[in-house]
Amino acid sequence: MSVMSYERHRARTPLFIKAMTLVNVALGLGMLLGWHQLAPLLEDPVLKLLGGDVGSDTTVFAYPFVVLWTLPLLGVTGTVFARSLDATRQAAMVALVPAILIGCSCLWLYLHSENLV
Repeated sequence: MSVMSYERHRARTPLFIKAMTLVNVALGLGMLLGWHQLAPLLEDPVLKLLGGDVGSDTTVFAYPFVVLWTLPLLGVTGTVFARSLDATRQAAMVALVPAILIGCSCLWLYLHSENLV
């Protein structure tokens, strides 16, 4: 008995998942590689909102700032893993969540920052 044509080929990755994976890679690598340009924009509001509880370490590997690049890269990893299991909906959600969280966090940060209003 011959194998049908649709059984031989794996399903193609939807464009939305590809686009969100690209956004996550751009966010993660942009934060990591461009930290020296982004740090002056993010350091002051984050430290003021957290009340200085973070400490004086404002490197890319310090606590609140490490989330800005690990979350998107973990999203890419989760998306690839979900696609390997052929879980398209889960892959879409895993790809979407980091971008939404970082976008909402940055929006909230700048709306509640006194020195940028």
